[in-house]
Amino acid sequence: MNKLINVPVLKDHQSAGVTLALKNLSHGLVNNVNRSHGTYSLNACGSFIPAVVSMPVIRNKAVLHILDGIKGLYHGGPGAKPQFVWEHQTLYFATDPVALDHIG
Repeated sequence: MNKLINVPVLKDHQSAGVTLALKNLSHGLVNNVNRSHGTYSLNACGSFIPAVVSMPVIRNKAVLHILDGIKGLYHGGPGAKPQFVWEHQTLYFATDPVALDHIG
C-alpha cells in the first residue's frame, strides 16, 4: 500500500464527541480499539487518537480525506438514530485531517 484515502462520515460519538477524519483513521486502522473507551465515562480517545494517527505508517500514507456529509448524525452515535440525522448534503475534501476535523 503506497497511499491511503480516508472516507469518514459526519457523526457524533457519545464517548469521543464529533468524530471525522482523525477517529476514522485511528479506529479504522488498528485492532482492539475497545481500549480507547473501556466504559461510558472513560474517554481515552483524547490520547488514543493522536497516538495512532501520528504513527509514520499512517501519517505519511493518508493523503486525501473525503468527508461524507450527505447526512449527519448529531447525537448519540456512532449508531444512527433517525431522529438525530439531518440532510447536510455536503462532501468535504482535504489533505489535512486536522483541518478537516476543525471545519467539521
